[in-house]
Amino acid sequence: MEFKLNGNTISYEGSGNAPDDIFAGCEDIISPKDGCAPEGVCGCCTVLMDSNPLKACIAPMRRIEGKEIVTMEGLDEGKKETVVKAFAKEGGLQCGFCTPGIIMKVWPLFDQPFVTEKEVNKALNSNLCRCTGYKKITKSCLTAAEALRNNGNLELPKYSGKIGESLPKYDSVRLAIGEAPYVADLKFEGMVHGALKFSEHPRAKVQKI
Repeated sequence: MEFKLNGNTISYEGSGNAPDDIFAGCEDIISPKDGCAPEGVCGCCTVLMDSNPLKACIAPMRRIEGKEIVTMEGLDEGKKETVVKAFAKEGGLQCGFCTPGIIMKVWPLFDQPFVTEKEVNKALNSNLCRCTGYKKITKSCLTAAEALRNNGNLELPKYSGKIGESLPKYDSVRLAIGEAPYVADLKFEGMVHGALKFSEHPRAKVQKI
């Protein structure tokens, strides 16, 4: 079978059950996250299929045959920059794991002349976030939509770092854009399998490195 992935034609003859199995083998695609596969309840794996949101962990492979699949990495760079800046400005993310899926779910709304709070909330009805709270996520989407109506002009506030001043979340743009690697995203040359190992002495005092 063939389909397009971020503009590139892909010929696939593998045994993967769902599109997210393919993304796991692509070194340059890490934005779709595996939060619940194959349950399809969290929305972290959301991509676009012919411009419509698709949960990549539950869609059968035959469904994407001949289709155009777009991940966060394949979105318009200028438009994407505006959206992720809005999330950084409004505090619409914490750990960032679910954020790429959230942005992909609301992405089609940004083609509309106007976006309402009700439309955003309805779009995100099937996307879960465990640490941010949906009010700031909704606000981020509305700020992004407004900025895109104004030719994408959105600047992050300047910060001096002085005591008492509110600061944006560290690395928020990178987290929102889906470029921050999590354990499942780590890939090294020659790696067959990887596992997370915690220190056997978490309370030890480091005396020298």
